[in-house]
Amino acid sequence: MTVVILVAGRGTRFRDQKPKCLVDINGISLLEWTISLIREINNDIPIKLVTGHKSELIKEHMRNINYKNLEIIHNINYENDQNILSAHAGMKDVETDVLILEGDCIFNKAAMEKLVESVGKNKNIIFTKGKADLKRKNAIIKSDLEGKFEKYLIGNKNIESNKYWTNMAGSVLFSKDDINRILNWLNEYKINPKVTYYFQPLIGDEKIFDVTVEEMKENANFLSFNTQVEYIDAMEKLGIKTTIRLVDVKNLRHVEGYSTKRVEWLKDKIVKEGIWNKPICIDSEFGIVMDGQHRMEVAKELKIDRVPALLFKHDEVDFWSLRDNHVVNLESIIDKSLSGDIYPYKTVKYAFPMEIPKCSINLEEL
Repeated sequence: MTVVILVAGRGTRFRDQKPKCLVDINGISLLEWTISLIREINNDIPIKLVTGHKSELIKEHMRNINYKNLEIIHNINYENDQNILSAHAGMKDVETDVLILEGDCIFNKAAMEKLVESVGKNKNIIFTKGKADLKRKNAIIKSDLEGKFEKYLIGNKNIESNKYWTNMAGSVLFSKDDINRILNWLNEYKINPKVTYYFQPLIGDEKIFDVTVEEMKENANFLSFNTQVEYIDAMEKLGIKTTIRLVDVKNLRHVEGYSTKRVEWLKDKIVKEGIWNKPICIDSEFGIVMDGQHRMEVAKELKIDRVPALLFKHDEVDFWSLRDNHVVNLESIIDKSLSGDIYPYKTVKYAFPMEIPKCSINLEEL
C-alpha cells in the first residue's frame, strides 16, 4: 500500500510566492494537514511526496516536520509535465496499490478515511464528490448504473443534464496489477505528458483498464482551489478564519473623506493591472474602513461586490488625530461613521499590530 502526493505544479493562478501546498490551514500547512490525516488513519503506510516547482521550499518545510516512512521525490521534468510524470515518479518500483492525491486539495478526515481504507482493494477507482456543476470548468465523471466509468469532461460542459455526472475529488486509486501498464501507457500510445493528467490512462478512449467510480458520502468533504478567492471561500466553507477575508462592499463605512482625484488615479491603476493587490483594513463590528478609503470608492465605481480585507477591533489598533482642531476617539469615530458626518480627509490615522500582507486577486473574481 502506498500513497503518492503530487505537489510539483506551479499553481500560477494562485499568484503567491509559496507553493499552494504550503498555504495555511488552521495554523498548519495544507501539506501537513494532509499527511497528518493519513497518519491518523494509518501510521505505517508509505507516503511519497513528488515535488517540482520550488521543491527546496517544500523540502525545507518538511525538515521541520517529523513523519516516518515518508520519501520526497523530485520530478526533474515538472516543467514539461501536466502531472502524469509526477505520478509515475511516485509509482515507479511500487508493487502495491497506489493512491494518488492532488496536493492542493483539502480533505476532511471522513474523506481521507474513505481514500486510505480503499488502498489494498486491487481496483482502479476514481473518487468523486457531489453532483457536477456544469457552470464550473473542473473535471467531472459519468458512471453507469453499476458504478463503472463511462465518460470524462473538463473545461466547458456542453451537456444538457448533470444526471450521472459527479465532480472528481482530487484522488485516484491505481490497482497494483495495472501499475506497469499504466507506467508504459505514455510511450505505448505516444502521448504528450505536458497536456496529460495522471488519471488519463484510466479514462482514455482505449478503455484498456477496468475502472470503478466511487462517490464520497455526504460527510466526506473535499475542496479544491486555484485562486486566492477560491482559497478564502474554501476556508470559509470549512469554518476556518483566514487572515485576509472577503467582505461585502455595501457594508463598509468611511471614517473620513477622500480625494476624488486619487480615487480616479487608483481606479485606473487597478483596472490597467487587472489585479487587486492590497486588502483594506476595517473595524470588524461596524465595517468602518480604517485604511483603504480610496480603495472602497474604487470598488464602488467598478461595481465590485466583495473586497479583500483585514478585520480588527478598535482595541487592537492605535489611532489618533492628524489635526489639532479635531478630536479622535472611539466614541466619535463610531458616531461619525454611523451618522455619515465623517471626519475631513486626512484626519484619522491608524497603526496596526501587524504588517499588512499583499494579495493578488483578479478583478474578474471580485
